[in-house]
Amino acid sequence: MIKLATLRHSSLRLEPLALALAAVISLSACGGGGGGAPELQAAVVPGQGIAVGEPNPSAPVDKNVFIKMAQGAACSDKLNRLYIIDNAQVFWDVAGNCADASYSQVLYGATPELKRCSSADSIAGPRTSCTDERDRATFDTIVKNRDKADLGLGAAHKIEVVDLTPPVKLGNAVQYEQLIINQHSGNSSTENLTVRDAKQWSVLWKRLNANLTDLPPEPWIDFSKHMAVVIFGGSAPNGCSGVAVNRLSEQDGVLQVDYAYAPPPGPDVVCTLAVTYPATAVVVDQYDQVKFEQIKATPVNFKRIDTKLGSTDTTPPLNAVVTDELKLRKLWNQYMDANSVMPSIDFSTQTVLFAWGGLGMTCQSTTITGVSRAGGKLVASVQNRVPGPATDCIMGIAGAGDVVIIERSDEPVVFSTSVMKF
Repeated sequence: MIKLATLRHSSLRLEPLALALAAVISLSACGGGGGGAPELQAAVVPGQGIAVGEPNPSAPVDKNVFIKMAQGAACSDKLNRLYIIDNAQVFWDVAGNCADASYSQVLYGATPELKRCSSADSIAGPRTSCTDERDRATFDTIVKNRDKADLGLGAAHKIEVVDLTPPVKLGNAVQYEQLIINQHSGNSSTENLTVRDAKQWSVLWKRLNANLTDLPPEPWIDFSKHMAVVIFGGSAPNGCSGVAVNRLSEQDGVLQVDYAYAPPPGPDVVCTLAVTYPATAVVVDQYDQVKFEQIKATPVNFKRIDTKLGSTDTTPPLNAVVTDELKLRKLWNQYMDANSVMPSIDFSTQTVLFAWGGLGMTCQSTTITGVSRAGGKLVASVQNRVPGPATDCIMGIAGAGDVVIIERSDEPVVFSTSVMKF
């Protein structure tokens, strides 16, 4: 439950400017040059503006001015978010990969010149200050509740969020169809291959199933549009071995295939001593250039939220990383059944991963099958199970999706989406 903060309401105060106070606080941005940490360039003018909860229709926030200011911030590659409070004040939360001035939070009045309070990293360490000490309690409440939909101010306040955080530049995710994950291919070689025609695919299909006396039916692939990616993992000494695609992505026309071997089993896991020959094969759109990269992926614990998806939203499939209550509530109201109760999430320590597979037959499903840590990022694997041509489904329309909770981390989260026909 959200504990509502007690707010102080005061009347508008008109104070004569007996003395002109020009106090400009400046901190260096990344590397010590340029524009500096974003909130640190505004003049401080005390005694002007309004208190939170004290409307002032004559001086509403000019959102575009704040957006322009935020977009020019030098150190904002990790977080850059504006919260417009009652159209009267703005809270700015910004952070980046900088040696100093790596983060700051600022509470403004209706304009960037009316800076009320700020908390920031600096070369001298963290600094917090308020032009008027009477604003400190409200500012502290907002900073502590940045993950809450109401910023801890109470449901009576209207909060508009403008998220200017740049997207993670890790290549565009490429969806693929999972054909086979086989521990017992019988092929002891270690190879990464692309298959671009039916004749070559027939040869590879036999190699993928060399351990079987009766060869299973060969999956048909439309090589005019698609190609197969095959990974042979060589021989392994126990039954806990495996190899799988971690994520496919595209950048500048090159298909990046990230794959990983199964991590060592935990101390409570007993593996058989049989020698295995892991292999995997997926189908993807055609690419002239393909780059394989073996990565080290370790599992990340997650907890699935048991809920029921709605059956009316017709938007295309999407995946989302949810780090605050406001975004979760918007997704929940749009995609969940009206009778599903949104859980209480501690966003200071947790992150929600959401996958929506769209509307379809009642037997389809969308599942977050795992989360792994690899190469400085978290990869959430989403599998869409869809009926094949020989599958009978009960007539009806249903929404498919999944919601899980993971421990909050500063690492970027990306999704790996696959399709499996049954």
